[in-house]
Amino acid sequence: MGYEINIIKETGEPIKLKDWEKYVESDDDLSYLNSIEENTIQLPLENAVIFKAEGSIFLFSEEYNMISVSDPTQKTLDKMIRIASVLDAKVEGEEGEEYDRFSVINDYKDYEFSHVKQPKKWYEFWKSNTEKKLVFKKRKE
Repeated sequence: MGYEINIIKETGEPIKLKDWEKYVESDDDLSYLNSIEENTIQLPLENAVIFKAEGSIFLFSEEYNMISVSDPTQKTLDKMIRIASVLDAKVEGEEGEEYDRFSVINDYKDYEFSHVKQPKKWYEFWKSNTEKKLVFKKRKE
């Protein structure tokens, strides 16, 4: 299990399996997988594609109409951005952050986001007592 980044469409027609298959057929860097062994358990990967240069696995979900990659490298992220531009989609992380051609995935690798309860100041009477603040901090080793 890892951090997933997805290629999705939020407006218009969702990504269709036939569009994904057409793209895979046209791209020599991608090829289909039949199955993969993970912890000695075989998982069927009906719509799984491997990015040959990095070994990253792209999973197409018909249920959610998106293409997902778990823990992509920078090269894989760049490939996802190119695929999204062809499919008229966008690349989005599981926290909702968007990635574009200027994104560098390793910029935040040693950091993590967390929610911290932030007490309100005496003069902030309009704020909720349960207000949380998003904190960006360096991971502990």
